Amino acid sequence: MKEKEFQADLLISDFLLRAAPADEPPEGIAMRLMNINFGSIHTSSIFITQALFELAMLPAQDLDSIREEVLEALESEGGWTKLALLKFKKIDSALREVGLALPRVSVLGHDLQDGTSLPPGYRVAIDMTAIHYNPQTYPDPTRCDLFRFSKLREQEEEEESSSKYGFATPDNNYLPFGAGRHACAGRFFAAMELNIMLAHILLKYDISFPAGITSRPANIKFDGAIIPDTKAQMVFTRRRSSDKHSF
Repeated sequence: MKEKEFQADLLISDFLLRAAPADEPPEGIAMRLMNINFGSIHTSSIFITQALFELAMLPAQDLDSIREEVLEALESEGGWTKLALLKFKKIDSALREVGLALPRVSVLGHDLQDGTSLPPGYRVAIDMTAIHYNPQTYPDPTRCDLFRFSKLREQEEEEESSSKYGFATPDNNYLPFGAGRHACAGRFFAAMELNIMLAHILLKYDISFPAGITSRPANIKFDGAIIPDTKAQMVFTRRRSSDKHSF
């Protein structure tokens, strides 16, 4: 395990130990840590797999344009810094384009305006299709356009609006991370993690599907969840120029 990863795990473990109730048994603390690991790993795995499936369908020139943007950002900011990641606009756009799902649990009972009653403990899901496929908000919504949001960023003239269409920026028309005060607190870390992972993969490898596959694998749906095909295969071919990028 790398030193930074080890230190991060120590910080999480230390917090759980300090914040645990006095009568919490070791098994309870271990279960809490396992829940945190599961919650942070499986969602990132789903996002990056969905993005890779779509990126593999792009023509070579589009993938090269992403690589060029990444290299320019790394060179201008002196390596893998937070400021460099903010310039990965095309990768960030791809992640936002593949965002899915909004399951929630009603912790407290609540009565909606139409008379619907939500008892405590009930699972609630938002109809994302009606929101994310609204042609008034997203032109040509049924087509996966990985550069949809990076193009919108380019159209914005004010510097303060540069993060408006970011992967980690929720609004009323983009809800994978929730919205308002209950938006996912870990979305900023997830955005940095996934941007770094995809950038490294694209700089080091050419990605494709096995011969004969002409469309991305279909999603699997169960119990309200949408996940990528767990049996799908991809081909990663080491790029000859990858050794030059030693950032």
